[in-house]
Amino acid sequence: MSNINNTLMNSVDNALKKYNLSPISSIINDKEECKKYINRLLNMFGHFIYYKKYLPEEYDYRIKHILFSFGLGLVFADFADLTKKIGERYWIDNKIKDNFLYVWLTVCLYHDFGYYVDHKKYSNISNLSNIINSLECNIFMSGALSRYSPELYHKYYADRYKANKKNGDFEIGDHGILGGIVLYDLINRESSCEYCYFDENLCFCIMEHNIWEQKKDYPLSSPYHWIDKSNFVKIDSQKEPLLFLLSLVDTIEPTKKFSQYKDSESSSNKSIFPKTIAKSIKINVTNKSIIIDGNELEKVIKKRDKTLKICDWTTPVKDLSSWVEVNSSVDNNIIKIILN
Repeated sequence: MSNINNTLMNSVDNALKKYNLSPISSIINDKEECKKYINRLLNMFGHFIYYKKYLPEEYDYRIKHILFSFGLGLVFADFADLTKKIGERYWIDNKIKDNFLYVWLTVCLYHDFGYYVDHKKYSNISNLSNIINSLECNIFMSGALSRYSPELYHKYYADRYKANKKNGDFEIGDHGILGGIVLYDLINRESSCEYCYFDENLCFCIMEHNIWEQKKDYPLSSPYHWIDKSNFVKIDSQKEPLLFLLSLVDTIEPTKKFSQYKDSESSSNKSIFPKTIAKSIKINVTNKSIIIDGNELEKVIKKRDKTLKICDWTTPVKDLSSWVEVNSSVDNNIIKIILN
């Protein structure tokens, strides 16, 4: 057992307080309260796109994941000097008092926006070109650089669309790609607020965050060649600090693994509440390391639902080092993320 004293829930609340934001421990179990909190955050920085009153029931837990991820990113902000690196890389203007907070807030609170787009409008469109043609603003014409080519985005989206349809998944295509291109169009087309600045690079980060390394090699002629087993480029904190932080947070954030219930269900059918999960995890973050103790969480999991396994969370975290420039390990439910 480690000697870490800070629970994840307390660490998130304290990180929010440092930015003069309200703690979320009292509302993180409530979908509607999470949505209100997120909308207040977006409104603080002049955003005009808010999460709607009604969200797809299939994604009740996602809005909690989005909010908790935002707080977790603030906890991780000092790791690898990410606060400084992101704030300097994505400098906006003097109207924004804290570039890091604004950039992280924007990317994190919209990173799963693709789940909440108009399903009737996009659910029967498998071709990304057709979606782009239905929009007024094309992110691929913005001049911004992405780590991936337009050809890869098109191929990846089509394949995810086909797989999701086959599996009966509610997700349309790839939520990162769809969310990024739709968000870029909405903000550039409808924004009339002088204070609402949105960089296409942030939309590309959203599009990039859900594209995974392929497990085999592909010929040069395939768009997958650049993300295949031999050619995938790991995400680096120096070169891509924002994507680096989002990758860490989205992988390590634990509530989406163990809180996939609908708020409409009775409490007897619910999985573990996000607050219970976060209070059962201990964490310590420095400039060089992230240490997480999941032993108490394992006890809670075993007591609450025997179908849940701690390895469903720890294994993807352990595998971080295969695609992110960190040294990640798990030993007796103690997670260690060390900067290379």
